[in-house]
Amino acid sequence: MSDSMNKLTIVANAGRSGSTYLYSLLKNSLAENVYVAHEDIPVQVSKPRVYNRAYSKKRIAEVLGDSLLFDYIKRWKEELINRDVIETGWTCYHLLPVFAEVFGDALQVVVLHRNPWGVALSRANMGNFHPYSWYDDSHEVSPFDRYTIAPEFQEIWGSLNHAEKCLYWWYVVYREVDEFLEKNPTSPSITISSNAIFRGDNLVLENFISHKISSISSNVNETNPVSNASRETYPIIDEYKSFSNHQIINQYAKDRFNYDLRDFDLEKMAEKYAIPDKPISRIRNKTRYWVYRREIGRSIKSLIK
Repeated sequence: MSDSMNKLTIVANAGRSGSTYLYSLLKNSLAENVYVAHEDIPVQVSKPRVYNRAYSKKRIAEVLGDSLLFDYIKRWKEELINRDVIETGWTCYHLLPVFAEVFGDALQVVVLHRNPWGVALSRANMGNFHPYSWYDDSHEVSPFDRYTIAPEFQEIWGSLNHAEKCLYWWYVVYREVDEFLEKNPTSPSITISSNAIFRGDNLVLENFISHKISSISSNVNETNPVSNASRETYPIIDEYKSFSNHQIINQYAKDRFNYDLRDFDLEKMAEKYAIPDKPISRIRNKTRYWVYRREIGRSIKSLIK
Protein backbone atom coordinates (compact mmCIF):
# COMPACT_ATOMS: atom_id res chain seq x y z
CA MET A 1 0.00 0.00 0.00
CA SER A 2 1.22 3.50 -0.78
CA ASP A 3 1.73 5.98 2.05
CA SER A 4 1.86 8.88 -0.40
CA MET A 5 -0.85 11.49 -0.70
CA ASN A 6 0.09 11.85 -4.35
CA LYS A 7 -1.94 10.06 -7.03
CA LEU A 8 -1.19 7.43 -9.65
CA THR A 9 -3.54 7.96 -12.58
CA ILE A 10 -3.80 5.14 -15.09
CA VAL A 11 -5.39 6.16 -18.39
CA ALA A 12 -6.85 2.79 -19.33
CA ASN A 13 -7.44 2.47 -23.06
CA ALA A 14 -7.13 0.13 -26.02
CA GLY A 15 -4.52 2.17 -27.86
CA ARG A 16 -5.21 4.20 -31.00
CA SER A 17 -7.67 6.08 -28.79
CA GLY A 18 -6.09 9.49 -28.42
CA SER A 19 -3.62 8.48 -25.72
CA THR A 20 -0.58 9.83 -27.60
CA TYR A 21 -2.33 13.16 -28.01
CA LEU A 22 -3.34 13.21 -24.35
CA TYR A 23 0.22 12.42 -23.33
CA SER A 24 1.56 15.33 -25.38
CA LEU A 25 -1.07 17.63 -23.94
CA LEU A 26 -0.34 16.65 -20.36
CA LYS A 27 3.41 16.68 -20.90
CA ASN A 28 3.27 20.22 -22.23
CA SER A 29 1.07 21.33 -19.34
CA LEU A 30 2.29 19.41 -16.32
CA ALA A 31 5.81 18.12 -16.87
CA GLU A 32 7.34 20.33 -14.18
CA ASN A 33 5.05 19.06 -11.43
CA VAL A 34 3.84 15.63 -12.61
CA TYR A 35 5.59 12.52 -13.90
CA VAL A 36 3.74 12.05 -17.20
CA ALA A 37 4.42 8.87 -19.14
CA HIS A 38 3.20 7.06 -22.24
CA GLU A 39 3.63 3.28 -22.42
CA ASP A 40 6.20 3.60 -19.65
CA ILE A 41 6.09 -0.16 -19.15
CA PRO A 42 6.88 -1.92 -22.45
CA VAL A 43 4.29 -4.44 -23.49
CA GLN A 44 6.91 -7.21 -23.52
CA VAL A 45 7.36 -6.51 -19.81
CA SER A 46 3.74 -5.85 -18.80
CA LYS A 47 2.53 -9.02 -20.63
CA PRO A 48 -1.22 -8.44 -21.09
CA ARG A 49 -1.73 -12.04 -22.19
CA VAL A 50 -0.14 -13.46 -19.04
CA TYR A 51 -0.56 -11.00 -16.18
CA ASN A 52 -4.17 -9.97 -16.83
CA ARG A 53 -6.96 -10.44 -14.27
CA ALA A 54 -4.60 -11.11 -11.36
CA TYR A 55 -7.02 -10.79 -8.45
CA SER A 56 -5.87 -13.56 -6.13
CA LYS A 57 -3.01 -13.15 -3.68
CA LYS A 58 -1.16 -15.94 -5.44
CA ARG A 59 -1.41 -14.34 -8.86
CA ILE A 60 -0.52 -10.87 -7.59
CA ALA A 61 2.57 -12.34 -5.96
CA GLU A 62 3.44 -14.04 -9.24
CA VAL A 63 3.22 -10.77 -11.15
CA LEU A 64 5.19 -8.82 -8.57
CA GLY A 65 7.79 -11.56 -8.62
CA ASP A 66 8.74 -10.50 -12.14
CA SER A 67 11.82 -8.41 -11.41
CA LEU A 68 11.72 -6.57 -14.75
CA LEU A 69 8.15 -5.46 -14.20
CA PHE A 70 8.70 -4.67 -10.53
CA ASP A 71 11.51 -2.26 -11.44
CA TYR A 72 8.96 -0.07 -13.25
CA ILE A 73 6.50 -0.27 -10.38
CA LYS A 74 9.27 0.62 -7.95
CA ARG A 75 10.15 3.69 -10.00
CA TRP A 76 6.54 4.88 -9.91
CA LYS A 77 6.52 4.41 -6.12
CA GLU A 78 9.64 6.54 -5.85
CA GLU A 79 8.15 9.24 -8.08
CA LEU A 80 4.97 9.28 -6.00
CA ILE A 81 6.89 10.36 -2.94
CA ASN A 82 7.30 13.81 -4.47
CA ARG A 83 4.67 14.17 -7.20
CA ASP A 84 1.71 12.67 -9.03
CA VAL A 85 2.25 10.05 -11.72
CA ILE A 86 0.07 9.82 -14.84
CA GLU A 87 0.46 6.90 -17.26
CA THR A 88 -1.41 7.51 -20.52
CA GLY A 89 -0.46 4.49 -22.64
CA TRP A 90 -2.42 1.29 -23.16
CA THR A 91 0.23 -1.21 -22.09
CA CYS A 92 -0.74 -1.54 -18.43
CA TYR A 93 -4.57 -1.47 -18.37
CA HIS A 94 -4.55 -5.15 -17.37
CA LEU A 95 -2.36 -4.49 -14.34
CA LEU A 96 -5.00 -2.48 -12.50
CA PRO A 97 -5.62 -5.29 -9.96
CA VAL A 98 -1.89 -5.36 -9.18
CA PHE A 99 -1.66 -1.58 -8.96
CA ALA A 100 -4.60 -1.57 -6.54
CA GLU A 101 -2.68 -3.92 -4.28
CA VAL A 102 0.58 -1.96 -4.49
CA PHE A 103 -0.65 1.64 -4.54
CA GLY A 104 -3.91 1.36 -2.64
CA ASP A 105 -5.82 4.64 -2.32
CA ALA A 106 -3.26 6.43 -4.50
CA LEU A 107 -4.66 4.69 -7.59
CA GLN A 108 -7.28 6.30 -9.80
CA VAL A 109 -8.46 5.40 -13.31
CA VAL A 110 -9.36 7.36 -16.41
CA VAL A 111 -11.16 5.19 -18.97
CA LEU A 112 -10.29 6.74 -22.34
CA HIS A 113 -12.27 5.41 -25.30
CA ARG A 114 -12.77 5.73 -29.04
CA ASN A 115 -15.27 3.90 -31.21
CA PRO A 116 -14.18 0.26 -31.56
CA TRP A 117 -14.38 0.09 -35.34
CA GLY A 118 -11.99 3.01 -35.79
CA VAL A 119 -9.60 1.45 -33.29
CA ALA A 120 -9.80 -1.90 -35.04
CA LEU A 121 -9.10 -0.42 -38.48
CA SER A 122 -6.18 1.60 -37.13
CA ARG A 123 -4.73 -1.41 -35.33
CA ALA A 124 -5.19 -3.63 -38.37
CA ASN A 125 -3.41 -1.08 -40.56
CA MET A 126 -0.47 -1.25 -38.16
CA GLY A 127 -0.22 -4.96 -38.86
CA ASN A 128 -1.66 -6.38 -35.67
CA PHE A 129 -2.79 -10.00 -36.15
CA HIS A 130 -1.63 -9.85 -39.79
CA PRO A 131 0.32 -12.86 -41.14
CA TYR A 132 3.20 -10.56 -42.11
CA SER A 133 3.15 -8.45 -38.95
CA TRP A 134 6.48 -7.18 -37.70
CA TYR A 135 5.12 -7.09 -34.14
CA ASP A 136 5.54 -9.95 -31.73
CA ASP A 137 2.37 -11.42 -30.26
CA SER A 138 2.95 -10.36 -26.65
CA HIS A 139 0.03 -7.93 -26.74
CA GLU A 140 -2.29 -9.44 -29.33
CA VAL A 141 -4.77 -10.97 -26.92
CA SER A 142 -6.70 -14.05 -27.97
CA PRO A 143 -9.60 -16.12 -26.61
CA PHE A 144 -7.09 -18.92 -25.98
CA ASP A 145 -5.10 -16.93 -23.41
CA ARG A 146 -5.13 -18.64 -20.03
CA TYR A 147 -7.04 -15.89 -18.22
CA THR A 148 -9.07 -14.55 -21.12
CA ILE A 149 -12.26 -12.72 -20.25
CA ALA A 150 -13.94 -13.71 -23.53
CA PRO A 151 -13.23 -17.37 -24.35
CA GLU A 152 -16.51 -17.66 -26.24
CA PHE A 153 -14.71 -16.46 -29.38
CA GLN A 154 -12.55 -19.59 -29.57
CA GLU A 155 -14.81 -21.40 -32.02
CA ILE A 156 -14.76 -18.64 -34.62
CA TRP A 157 -11.25 -17.30 -34.04
CA GLY A 158 -9.68 -19.09 -36.99
CA SER A 159 -12.23 -17.61 -39.40
CA LEU A 160 -11.73 -13.97 -38.36
CA ASN A 161 -9.70 -11.53 -40.44
CA HIS A 162 -7.06 -9.43 -38.72
CA ALA A 163 -9.34 -6.39 -38.40
CA GLU A 164 -11.99 -8.48 -36.65
CA LYS A 165 -9.34 -9.75 -34.24
CA CYS A 166 -8.40 -6.14 -33.52
CA LEU A 167 -12.07 -5.48 -32.76
CA TYR A 168 -11.98 -8.36 -30.29
CA TRP A 169 -8.87 -6.82 -28.75
CA TRP A 170 -10.75 -3.55 -28.13
CA TYR A 171 -13.56 -5.54 -26.52
CA VAL A 172 -11.23 -7.45 -24.18
CA VAL A 173 -9.46 -4.30 -22.99
CA TYR A 174 -12.61 -2.52 -21.87
CA ARG A 175 -14.24 -5.67 -20.50
CA GLU A 176 -11.20 -6.18 -18.27
CA VAL A 177 -11.18 -2.54 -17.18
CA ASP A 178 -14.89 -2.74 -16.37
CA GLU A 179 -14.31 -5.93 -14.40
CA PHE A 180 -11.69 -4.16 -12.30
CA LEU A 181 -13.98 -1.21 -11.62
CA GLU A 182 -16.81 -3.56 -10.63
CA LYS A 183 -14.55 -5.43 -8.22
CA ASN A 184 -13.09 -2.17 -6.86
CA PRO A 185 -16.04 0.23 -6.63
CA THR A 186 -14.19 2.59 -4.29
CA SER A 187 -11.37 3.22 -6.77
CA PRO A 188 -11.94 6.72 -8.19
CA SER A 189 -12.63 6.66 -11.94
CA ILE A 190 -14.03 8.70 -14.80
CA THR A 191 -14.84 7.83 -18.39
CA ILE A 192 -13.97 10.20 -21.23
CA SER A 193 -13.92 9.97 -25.02
CA SER A 194 -11.01 10.82 -27.29
CA ASN A 195 -13.33 13.19 -29.14
CA ALA A 196 -13.86 15.21 -25.96
CA ILE A 197 -10.09 15.49 -25.51
CA PHE A 198 -9.60 16.53 -29.12
CA ARG A 199 -12.26 19.23 -28.67
CA GLY A 200 -10.40 20.61 -25.68
CA ASP A 201 -13.24 19.63 -23.35
CA ASN A 202 -10.90 18.95 -20.43
CA LEU A 203 -12.74 20.31 -17.38
CA VAL A 204 -13.84 16.89 -16.09
CA LEU A 205 -10.34 15.51 -16.52
CA GLU A 206 -8.77 18.58 -14.87
CA ASN A 207 -11.03 18.22 -11.85
CA PHE A 208 -10.26 14.53 -11.61
CA ILE A 209 -6.47 14.80 -11.73
CA SER A 210 -6.45 18.13 -9.82
CA HIS A 211 -4.23 19.82 -12.40
CA LYS A 212 -4.96 22.56 -14.89
CA ILE A 213 -4.40 21.55 -18.50
CA SER A 214 -3.19 24.36 -20.73
CA SER A 215 -4.82 25.07 -24.06
CA ILE A 216 -3.73 23.04 -27.07
CA SER A 217 -0.35 24.23 -28.30
CA SER A 218 0.93 24.18 -31.85
CA ASN A 219 3.34 21.32 -31.21
CA VAL A 220 0.68 18.83 -30.09
CA ASN A 221 -0.53 16.50 -32.84
CA GLU A 222 -4.13 15.37 -32.65
CA THR A 223 -3.57 11.84 -33.92
CA ASN A 224 -0.84 9.44 -34.87
CA PRO A 225 -0.24 9.82 -38.64
CA VAL A 226 -1.05 6.97 -41.01
CA SER A 227 2.21 6.00 -42.69
CA ASN A 228 2.55 4.99 -46.32
CA ALA A 229 4.55 2.00 -45.16
CA SER A 230 1.52 0.72 -43.21
CA ARG A 231 -0.86 1.46 -46.07
CA GLU A 232 1.41 -0.35 -48.51
CA THR A 233 2.04 -3.33 -46.23
CA TYR A 234 -1.28 -3.82 -44.43
CA PRO A 235 -3.87 -1.97 -46.54
CA ILE A 236 -7.49 -2.18 -45.47
CA ILE A 237 -9.60 -3.53 -48.30
CA ASP A 238 -13.01 -4.71 -47.15
CA GLU A 239 -12.25 -6.37 -43.82
CA TYR A 240 -14.59 -3.92 -42.10
CA LYS A 241 -17.61 -5.55 -43.77
CA SER A 242 -17.43 -8.31 -41.17
CA PHE A 243 -17.75 -5.94 -38.21
CA SER A 244 -21.53 -6.13 -38.38
CA ASN A 245 -21.34 -9.85 -37.56
CA HIS A 246 -20.12 -9.17 -34.03
CA GLN A 247 -23.31 -8.32 -32.22
CA ILE A 248 -21.87 -9.02 -28.77
CA ILE A 249 -19.10 -6.47 -29.25
CA ASN A 250 -21.29 -3.96 -31.06
CA GLN A 251 -23.97 -4.11 -28.38
CA TYR A 252 -21.36 -3.68 -25.66
CA ALA A 253 -20.00 -0.61 -27.46
CA LYS A 254 -23.48 0.87 -27.55
CA ASP A 255 -24.41 0.03 -23.98
CA ARG A 256 -21.10 1.07 -22.44
CA PHE A 257 -20.01 4.05 -24.53
CA ASN A 258 -23.06 4.92 -26.66
CA TYR A 259 -21.33 3.99 -29.93
CA ASP A 260 -23.87 2.78 -32.48
CA LEU A 261 -22.48 1.02 -35.54
CA ARG A 262 -25.25 2.54 -37.64
CA ASP A 263 -23.83 6.02 -36.99
CA PHE A 264 -20.50 5.23 -38.63
CA ASP A 265 -19.59 5.05 -42.31
CA LEU A 266 -17.08 2.21 -42.14
CA GLU A 267 -16.25 2.39 -45.82
CA LYS A 268 -15.28 6.04 -45.49
CA MET A 269 -13.37 5.33 -42.28
CA ALA A 270 -11.39 2.65 -44.09
CA GLU A 271 -10.40 4.89 -46.98
CA LYS A 272 -7.43 6.47 -45.19
CA TYR A 273 -5.98 3.01 -44.60
CA ALA A 274 -6.29 1.88 -48.21
CA ILE A 275 -3.25 1.31 -50.37
CA PRO A 276 -2.16 4.55 -52.15
CA ASP A 277 -3.26 4.66 -55.78
CA LYS A 278 0.28 4.59 -57.14
CA PRO A 279 2.12 1.89 -59.11
CA ILE A 280 5.08 1.95 -56.72
CA SER A 281 2.76 1.39 -53.76
CA ARG A 282 1.25 -1.68 -55.39
CA ILE A 283 4.69 -3.03 -56.22
CA ARG A 284 5.81 -2.59 -52.62
CA ASN A 285 2.65 -4.32 -51.43
CA LYS A 286 3.13 -7.32 -53.73
CA THR A 287 6.81 -7.71 -52.89
CA ARG A 288 6.38 -7.08 -49.13
CA TYR A 289 9.01 -4.40 -49.50
CA TRP A 290 8.59 -2.85 -46.06
CA VAL A 291 8.54 -6.22 -44.29
CA TYR A 292 11.83 -7.30 -45.85
CA ARG A 293 13.37 -3.87 -45.37
CA ARG A 294 12.59 -4.03 -41.66
CA GLU A 295 13.96 -7.57 -41.35
CA ILE A 296 17.19 -6.54 -43.08
CA GLY A 297 17.47 -3.52 -40.78
CA ARG A 298 17.06 -5.70 -37.70
CA SER A 299 19.68 -8.13 -38.99
CA ILE A 300 22.17 -5.32 -39.55
CA LYS A 301 21.56 -3.93 -36.06
CA SER A 302 22.09 -7.36 -34.49
CA LEU A 303 25.40 -7.74 -36.33
CA ILE A 304 26.56 -4.31 -35.17
CA LYS A 305 25.79 -5.19 -31.56
